[in-house]
Amino acid sequence: MGRFSRQTGSKKLRRKVFVAAEGSATEWDYLDFLQDIGCESVTRIKPQTSKSNPRNVLQRMKEGLKGNLQKNDEAWILIDRDEWPEKQIEQLLKWEKKDPRYHVVISNPCVEFWFLLHFEDGGGATTPEMCRNRLKKYLPDYKKRIPLNSFTEDMVQGAISRAVRLCEDKGMSWDT
Repeated sequence: MGRFSRQTGSKKLRRKVFVAAEGSATEWDYLDFLQDIGCESVTRIKPQTSKSNPRNVLQRMKEGLKGNLQKNDEAWILIDRDEWPEKQIEQLLKWEKKDPRYHVVISNPCVEFWFLLHFEDGGGATTPEMCRNRLKKYLPDYKKRIPLNSFTEDMVQGAISRAVRLCEDKGMSWDT
């Protein structure tokens, strides 16, 4: 190879993961943790704390993706089930079906349930308050912020296994 030539075709393009979430702190703390353990690079679609309903999160995602989503990239929307009208949830699911790169994650009843699955199966934790109270058993200082050292890679794998089992027990698939 000559002095000024370079090998071509050997560098793989890095995938971007665009994320829009309804929360302004908790979800981002967890995504920072995932990046620290080597997960994909995340491009944040900035949250607006006063407009966190699913319709507004979807609108922010659409605006953030304009001209930015490449072939290997992915777009993820993260919301809590809360008491959002079914019509708004359906809008998210309809958007998700438009492109295989689009994904929607709905924590039911809240993101704290997902955190709880890192420690236990979450049985009986059916309200946001119950999830937060149970989570404090494992993270006593939890107040909508999670220190990056709260979880390990093994705990994430355990949470995934528990979530898959819960879905199967309800007759749903993991990707539902």
